[in-house]
Amino acid sequence: MRKDLEILQQGMLNEVEGATFYRLAAEKAEDEEIKENFLALAEEEDSHYSYLKKMFEAMAEDKKVDFESFVNQADSPKIFRWGMKEADNPELLVTVYGLAIQNEKKSIDFYRDMQKEVESEDVLKLLKQLEEWEYAHLKHFLPLYDYYKDEWWSDQSFAPF
Repeated sequence: MRKDLEILQQGMLNEVEGATFYRLAAEKAEDEEIKENFLALAEEEDSHYSYLKKMFEAMAEDKKVDFESFVNQADSPKIFRWGMKEADNPELLVTVYGLAIQNEKKSIDFYRDMQKEVESEDVLKLLKQLEEWEYAHLKHFLPLYDYYKDEWWSDQSFAPF
């Protein structure tokens, strides 16, 4: 059980880092829709943190842990209006989306790897669900990164191909 608690703690830290990153990205976003999307992502990461924390607290107190009792699978991922629009500052967006991709991949890898380490079936279910949610975020970011990367190259008057 100790290993499960350590995994849950690291997961909580990862989600706090993700939420903070998306809030910082929202502060820098010039477009209101992009700002709202980043804030919504921060809230999703907060909810992921909350699920991990609830499970951690229940396990730490030797209470019965039931994945289905506290994880609403409809909570994530939300559908965002990730429209590709011309940006005044594509350099910022390509950077933010590039870092978001790295963060989501890191989270996916963490949740996948830790599935092999946990003892509790409910912790395993939570890690699998979180992996799916983070993958959904990643799928949203990949085309946006490519779009703003191309826009940035175009602004440099240089297109690689």
